[in-house]
Amino acid sequence: MKSKIKFQSCISKDSVNFLDVTVRISKNRIVTSVYSKPTDAHLYLHKKSCHPHHVIKNIPKGQFIRVRRICSNIEDFNVHAETMKKNFVARGYDPRNLDQVIKIVRKMNRKDLLQDKLRPTKEGNSVLVCTWHPKLRNMSSILKENYNILNADIKLNKIFKERSTVAFRKNRTLGNQLCRNDIKKKKEDQMDEKCTGCKLCRIIGKRDTLINPQNGAKVEVKPGSSCKTIGIIYAVHCKKCKQIYIGHTGESMSKRWSKHKYDIINRPLQNELATHCHKDHDLEKDLEVHILDHGITLLAERERMEDKFICMLQTHQRRLKFRSSSIW
Repeated sequence: MKSKIKFQSCISKDSVNFLDVTVRISKNRIVTSVYSKPTDAHLYLHKKSCHPHHVIKNIPKGQFIRVRRICSNIEDFNVHAETMKKNFVARGYDPRNLDQVIKIVRKMNRKDLLQDKLRPTKEGNSVLVCTWHPKLRNMSSILKENYNILNADIKLNKIFKERSTVAFRKNRTLGNQLCRNDIKKKKEDQMDEKCTGCKLCRIIGKRDTLINPQNGAKVEVKPGSSCKTIGIIYAVHCKKCKQIYIGHTGESMSKRWSKHKYDIINRPLQNELATHCHKDHDLEKDLEVHILDHGITLLAERERMEDKFICMLQTHQRRLKFRSSSIW
């Protein structure tokens, strides 16, 4: 465990802190107020942040309502509201607007705020989802003003029976541009990733070529792949029956092989490979896997290459019951 992590236990007969609440006993009654950790920087969304106006406007009110819910005494609310006001001012908010919000929240009945509110759900309303940009702030009013155009169309009025609701998804921030919040491996690294040892690697063929034992047709196998390689065209060679199954997947061979094994055991009618190997085949002894090509990210290109290998190995002939299936 890292040395920077510290555990602290506090025991008190008068008060205890839990999450953002301080619970204490005063005059034989339980009283609650707001608790903030010493490390809390109170970095609320900045007033000039690139967010919809209603989001920035409602953040202070939502926070003051939270304080009103937690504080059982109005005196505690006044103290914590004043502290929160200073934190919002430091983030660019207008103190006069904050005073008005505090005045409104102070008059709210705390018992009503503690009750769950059931919001009515609107069914059948279509939602227009856009990536937020300041130029789109009037999108909702534009749709409202021009809804009669959609309603006048014979086809569109059946689709848009009511005015669409506008919803915005978060845009990429400067932080997203400068620093990625998720570290992913490059595709080249994924293709060259080595396996630490699995059952699949035992049956992956090591030869440079794959020969169809039924007709002698031969194809070259692209080197540099493993069970972790993604975007592949693969062949499953049944050594017992001397037949070949060709398929493709955008996933790694290990993930695709796990699905094949599940289909062979539980869903024998899912594809031709599952049907062929369901009864009297040992997956480790009777089957051999070959990764013919890899690094193909586009679905259409994988399908084209799959058909190419089917033709080159001539597994599409009727006398060969084992061929590719395009259902993945």
